[in-house]
Parts: sequence; structure tokens; C-alpha cells
Amino acid sequence: MSDTTPRGIWILGGGIAGLSVCDALVEASDRVTCVRQSAPAGTPATDTQRNHGWLQSGFLYPEDVDLAMRMRSSGLDLLRRYRMSLDPRSFGIFGFNPESEHLIQEFHRLAVGALGHAGVDELPRIAASRRLGEFFVDGMRYFRVPDAPFDEGELLTRAYEEAKAAGVEFVEAADEVRARVRGSAAVFELAGDLIEPDVLVLCAGRGTPALLRDLGVSERLRTGVFRSVLLRVRDRPLPTADLLVDRDSGLSVVQHRDVCVIGGRGRVELGAEPEHAVTADERDHVWALIPEAAQKRMLQFEHRWTAGIKTEGLNENGLPSVRPVVAGPEVHGVTNLIVALPGKATLAAEMARLVAEKVAELRRARVDLVDRDARLDLRANDAASDVIELRRTRYDRLVRRSNRPAIDPRTSTPCTTTLSTRT
Repeated sequence: MSDTTPRGIWILGGGIAGLSVCDALVEASDRVTCVRQSAPAGTPATDTQRNHGWLQSGFLYPEDVDLAMRMRSSGLDLLRRYRMSLDPRSFGIFGFNPESEHLIQEFHRLAVGALGHAGVDELPRIAASRRLGEFFVDGMRYFRVPDAPFDEGELLTRAYEEAKAAGVEFVEAADEVRARVRGSAAVFELAGDLIEPDVLVLCAGRGTPALLRDLGVSERLRTGVFRSVLLRVRDRPLPTADLLVDRDSGLSVVQHRDVCVIGGRGRVELGAEPEHAVTADERDHVWALIPEAAQKRMLQFEHRWTAGIKTEGLNENGLPSVRPVVAGPEVHGVTNLIVALPGKATLAAEMARLVAEKVAELRRARVDLVDRDARLDLRANDAASDVIELRRTRYDRLVRRSNRPAIDPRTSTPCTTTLSTRT
């Protein structure tokens, strides 16, 4: 294994989070390199494809009104950044069990207090049935919401092309990247090389938990591994709606042009090794959330199960905060490491701005350290010069004394002859 120490910033992760960091850093940095996972031809090289592809309005987070207000606007800003937009005809539907009055009250409070009434109204039973098809459950209350799907694959392609044109270097990693600490710096292995960058930004999606453990900081960060199980179906099971969320059961159905993503409520795992394979229990749990009529339709089409794994910050109750988290530029003694967690992919630009601030902070600290060392060197040189000058002065005095003629103590006059010592 060769040992290299390239300059610049290295980013581990090529999803929406990693590409947003590239976009935030490339103009202010001499060199930015992004390591992303290899993928089959024609597909984006990223774990983001395991997500729903869902631009949320914030209605799922009534306990955090500030976050709810920012969530949709940040997502729309991200789409505009890459010249994309939502289909104006696209909308979502939230369903509530009439007995869950507290959920309905929270929904109304958030709609009125933070997001306004725009695009939010209750659907009559017949209209809800027509829009949801086999997913309609008689007796539920359904509300139209501005949540909508977006094309993550297209967004990733555009972000990658723009970053590359701006000067970001991309490296494809065929195998899992492993990291460790050498001295006080984070290093990682890539294609037989041990790389120690000036700054290492870690936002590697499902690879983040293993990298944090490699670096010995996973137990010290207030984070948890959020795991969701998704069923991807080559079908559009919702007749006219693009998205359905059952607020009671946690079922979500997000329709795209060529695939529908169905999932249940995720969970947080603390201190566990995330299992990338979907278990039978997980499949059974999500499948049981789907109405029986819709189950029969799902079996008629190609489908596959995937596990979404990401690291999220935790709030004071030990639950995912979904807010962007950026730790660094020094993480528990690792001096070149920045850990970046977007919370939601559509909040990645907000996370990237925090990363840029951390990188600038790290650079200022290093400049100050260089200046301090330079001042210490200058003082040391000045001190050395003073010592040399003192020694030169003492030497000159000795030379002058040695060149003086001897004084005859009897006459107090200089001697003209050299006295020898008898042996």
C-alpha cells in the first residue's frame, strides 16, 4: 500500500449531501475531490436512490415548527439551483384515523400557524376514493397537502455535471472505503493508497456508521442510525394522487414516473451494526400496512425490497431531530475531520453552508498556528542572534586583553622583554 498525502479537501459521499458540499466548497478551495460509490451504467452512483424522492412540506414534524417552515422552501431552493421544478399538478394526501384527534389537531395547528392554508383542504369521501384507488380505506379522513415527489436521479445527474465542470475531481470507489486515525489525522484507504487529506468531510449516507466506527468517534457523537425499509414497485398504484401518507400506521406511498416507493415508519438503532439486507420481519411489517386490495395489485408487478440507512442527529429525547448536523473541524481529537449529516436530503444545501463555515474556521486556525510558529521562530532567531552577539563581544574583550603588553609591577611600566619561567 502506497502512502500519499494529497492537498485539498476530500469528500466521502456522492449523494445529494456530498454534491451539495462540493457546490459549497469548490469556489473557495484550491482542490476538492469527491469519492462516490460505483454503480451500474446508467444509474446515479449514490445511495440516495434508496430514498423516497419526496419533497416534504413539513407536516410530519409538528413538534418543530421552525424546521417545518424551512423544509419545503429549502427543497424548492435545491430544485431551482439545478433548474428543476415540481409538476404544478402534483400533490399529496395525508390520511388520519378519525379517532386520532390529537394528530389532526397538530396537523391543523401546523397548517394554520406555519405553512398557511395554501394547498391544504379536506377531501370528500368520493374524491378521496377516486384519487387513492385500492389504497383508499373507508372511514379515514383525508387531506390534500403540498407534499410531492421529485426526480432525485435527474437532480443528482445535474449536480454531478455542474460540480465536475466547476473543477471538482471525482473518484469512483468500487469497494467499501475504510478509514482510521493516524496520529491525530483521519486517513482512508482507496485503491491501494492510504490518503491523508487536509480536510476530510464525511457524508457517506449508508456508509457513515461504519466510517464513524473506524475513526473511533461513533460513540462520542450524539447520533443514531435511522433505518427504513422500502418496497419499490414498477407501477403507479395511486390513480391521480402522487403521494399518500397514513399518519396513524406510518405507511407512505410515493409515485414517480417509472417506480412507486412504498415504506413504513422507520426506526432508530443505537450502537448497532446496521444490517443492509432486509429481514423477513421487516418485509412482513411493511406488507401488513398495505390494504389487501392493493397487495393483490402489487403482486402483479416487478418489485424489490431495499433498506435505507442513514445517520441522524438525536434530540434531547433520543429521537431523530432531522435537522442538519455538522461536527468539526476537530472531532474528539481528529484534527482534519468534519462529519456532515443533512437530516433530510432536501436540507443538504443548509448543511453544506455549515460545512463551508467549518472549513473556513479550520483554515483560519491553521493560518493562526502558522503565524504563531513563525513568530516563535523569529523570537528564537532573535534570541540566538543575541547569544551570538554576546559571545562575540566577550571574545573581542578577551582578544583585546590578550594583546595588551604586560606591566612590570616594580616600575609600573610595560615590559620590553619576555620573562620565562624556570623549570
